[in-house]
Amino acid sequence: MWWRSVGWRAQDFESVCANLRISYKKEMEEGGSDLLRLVGEALYGPQWQTPLSRDLKVTDRTVRNWAAGSARPNDLPDRLLSLLRHRAEHLRELISLVERSKNGAC
Repeated sequence: MWWRSVGWRAQDFESVCANLRISYKKEMEEGGSDLLRLVGEALYGPQWQTPLSRDLKVTDRTVRNWAAGSARPNDLPDRLLSLLRHRAEHLRELISLVERSKNGAC
């Protein structure tokens, strides 16, 4: 699991998932749209700013400024979508690998 590669335990991963569901629901109920934080936490967990900055090829200070409400680039949603799609593809590949393993194909 990818979350183990960053030193998380299963309960850490489950906690982040639960918190994301709560955060997302609260954001949507309040009409908010802080997608930067939601995407960052979904991709990287609670310490999301530095890894997100690395993958967006900007400084971590830039991501912190965006998170604090500074002007964000117009193409930020496209950049986030690209990262999400990449992670989704990786997860689909892992799911396929595990399914083949489960069926004795590996």
